Amino acid sequence: MIEAGLKKHLSQALSTKVMAVRRGTHSPAVVYNVITDDIEQTLSGHDAQSTVRIQIDCFHNSYKDVKQLEQAVKNALHNHTGPLGGQPCQRVVMETRRDGFDNRADTFRSIMQFAIYQ
Repeated sequence: MIEAGLKKHLSQALSTKVMAVRRGTHSPAVVYNVITDDIEQTLSGHDAQSTVRIQIDCFHNSYKDVKQLEQAVKNALHNHTGPLGGQPCQRVVMETRRDGFDNRADTFRSIMQFAIYQ
């Protein structure tokens, strides 16, 4: 399961809590979730390659700190090749990034999308 590999990889690369679902208003935090898990199809049938799109949200108390956390996540993942936390991975590519603010938790937020090619 690529999510387990992603969590392991990010937990080793960052000194911040990494989780699948944000519980409470903990900050700093890195939260990931699967957007899509596409199975490649060809006219010959199922292809062994798949592309998983992951959204990663970074939360921190200040804009400067959330941007530093965002950069650490990008450094850990963008253009990564080889196994991802022990899971098969050909390459990870960052596709999009945008800023946000979580009013409920009064924290700054960075929202990134990555494609993981398996």
